[in-house]
Amino acid sequence: MFAGTGGAMAYSVEESGANLPVEYRPWRFCRQVSTDGPTFRTGSDKRALGDVEAKGFSVVVLVVSLEKRSERMRMAGLD
Repeated sequence: MFAGTGGAMAYSVEESGANLPVEYRPWRFCRQVSTDGPTFRTGSDKRALGDVEAKGFSVVVLVVSLEKRSERMRMAGLD
């Protein structure tokens, strides 16, 4: 498992991560994972496993948005 810039996380068959997309470089190795577990076979990473088998890698970009509470309340009609 690798961490890149902009919230990118990736799985790769390349231990060096050399096959990962350049737009999220530099990639940092986080930890080795096993694809034999239930998370990859039936859980949330099943699609990622398919990508890894087809392309040799899978990338997900995690985006977190923080808003002020008053803005959320206004949008919900609670202000």
